[in-house]
This record gives sequence, C-alpha cells and structure tokens, in this order.
Amino acid sequence: MKSGGGVTWANALALYWDKGNWCKVGVLDGQNVVYTAESINDAYYEYLIPVPAVAADWEHVALELGEDCIRYQYSVDGKRGRPRGFPCG
Repeated sequence: MKSGGGVTWANALALYWDKGNWCKVGVLDGQNVVYTAESINDAYYEYLIPVPAVAADWEHVALELGEDCIRYQYSVDGKRGRPRGFPCG
C-alpha cells in the first residue's frame, strides 16, 4: 500500500462487523508510520507505529484474525511481517 497523500482519507485495509466493531491498518503520507485504528464495542483506539522509510515509500500491511484477537502486520520489504496488536492465545 502507498499513501494517497492525505491523513484524513489515508489508504487503509479495513474489516467491518458493525458501527461499533471494526478495525483498519494503513499508511500516512510522508510520516513513515503505519496507522492502526479499531473500535471494540464502541470504544475507539488508535496507534501510530514508526517504520523505516523505503525507496518508493511502499508499506505492506495485513490484518490477521485469530480466534480471540486481531494482529496488525506490516513489512517495509514485503518479505518479513511484524505482528502488532493483541497476542493470540
């Protein structure tokens, strides 16, 4: 994924269950961060995860669903993922 040049309307990958339960992971323009946000039972959380810059500013992102958790993953080279979020048991 590559940033579309904005923050409010940043590119993101999202999963949506209902208005109070959703999650997303994306990239912010020119900030070298992966942005994650989630709403769990209407409680909102967001995280900015610093990442090293790459030549084309591409970031590889993924959402992994566990039995009782969500992992936010990113990689700057498309080969190694770095899980973030709540550990799956």
